[in-house]
Amino acid sequence: MNPQIVGQFENHFKGKYEQKVKKYLKESKNDRQKVVVLCSGCYCPPHEGHFFMMEDAIKHLISNNYDVVMGIYSVASDAYMQGKIKDIQFGFDERQKQLLYLIQQKKSIQQEIIVDDFEKGKAFIDYPYLCAMYQREFAKYNIKFSYCAGSDLLKYGLNHQFYNFADFLIIYQRDQKKVEEHIKKQQGIFVLEHEQTKNLNSSEIRQKLKQDYSNELNPNKKK
Repeated sequence: MNPQIVGQFENHFKGKYEQKVKKYLKESKNDRQKVVVLCSGCYCPPHEGHFFMMEDAIKHLISNNYDVVMGIYSVASDAYMQGKIKDIQFGFDERQKQLLYLIQQKKSIQQEIIVDDFEKGKAFIDYPYLCAMYQREFAKYNIKFSYCAGSDLLKYGLNHQFYNFADFLIIYQRDQKKVEEHIKKQQGIFVLEHEQTKNLNSSEIRQKLKQDYSNELNPNKKK
């Protein structure tokens, strides 16, 4: 990892999280293991599946006797998004704004959910390195770090990689990628399923938006 990026993240964490964490720990009324949940991605556009994955993950950890300090969305930079997505694109500020709106409209838990802007304006930061920086900073406060992702990331060996950058891995099973039984038995992995997340697909949503936009520009075009 680039030492410059690490230094920038340390300053970012100090400014955005340090006081929140200290306040939470001071006010905490229990001795349960503290944990944070992080989801990362382009969020182009954010949709209900992204939101329900985060909130359901928090609820699951609470039901397993963890004290969830906060949930964090890390929104990928425009540079990364533009290299990955070829159809409909939204700038960082718009993606952040839409995600915040979703949280405001749907949130039903008391835990804070933050939309982080650390990746804004930067080149691609791969999620293992991003998570490792979060894990290291939260560990200073004895707070465990949990990474939450869809089962499609298992094609990159996420179930083996996560031991290097997270304490827990929360995998949401999606229709396009079933989770094998041996993965469900791995220590530190929670495999979950939620009706709102299993078949929602960002690529399909972008294709629908693209078609709607095309129809709006060409109202007489045959469908």
